[in-house]
Amino acid sequence: NGTIDNISYVSSLNGPEYTRNGLGLSNVPEDSIYINPELLMNFNTSVTEVQGDNNVTSGVTNSNVTLNTSFASPRDSVASFNGTNATIDITNSTLNTALGGQSNFTIAFWFNTTDSGTNAIIDIDRGSGGDYMTIGITSGSLFFTVRITSIVIDFTTDATYNDGTWYHAVFQCGTGGNKVFINGTQNSTLTYTNGSPASTDKIPVVASIEVGSTISATNYYNGYLDNFFFSTHLYKIGRAH
Repeated sequence: NGTIDNISYVSSLNGPEYTRNGLGLSNVPEDSIYINPELLMNFNTSVTEVQGDNNVTSGVTNSNVTLNTSFASPRDSVASFNGTNATIDITNSTLNTALGGQSNFTIAFWFNTTDSGTNAIIDIDRGSGGDYMTIGITSGSLFFTVRITSIVIDFTTDATYNDGTWYHAVFQCGTGGNKVFINGTQNSTLTYTNGSPASTDKIPVVASIEVGSTISATNYYNGYLDNFFFSTHLYKIGRAH
């Protein structure tokens, strides 16, 4: 006597979300099946193929991002960013409305880089008003910045990840504060320039989303991305199946 939601049957747990870089099931997010995301980019057959609840079929523009098929099975392909002029722009009003102003969100992706600069992996920008949210890499550390009127959250990880190895990153913000998980384990060694682990805010009003650079076409990411996931839900992380 009640309601049931999000029933999912998976015939195999050998998909790319579970086996990248030899990681066991206990080391990846519990919800790596990626149920009901607002945005999902698998990069299996096309750089501009976007899946998710909002059926984004327009407004996705690729600039010099290529598919790389050189990595070991079960990867079909990954997105390759050259660090110079490669970026994916997503400007879709349906998606923008679904994401903008949400107070709970999860962003997850696989990444592999040797980038030693300060560059953006994802940049969400309001356009006018100056509000933005950026996840990127700086000197090998991951950073997360949210600006709503003023900078509310700004942290970098103490650990570095630019060693040419595949890592799975999950950024969460909302009820319970802000968190980052690497390979299913919460990274608690963070340096905050603004805010604290308890700080939270909403996604800024979205004018466009840029993957691989800033909205202003600067700070280009140099490396690979796969299974890029954006949801307005807080997923449980790190519990073994």
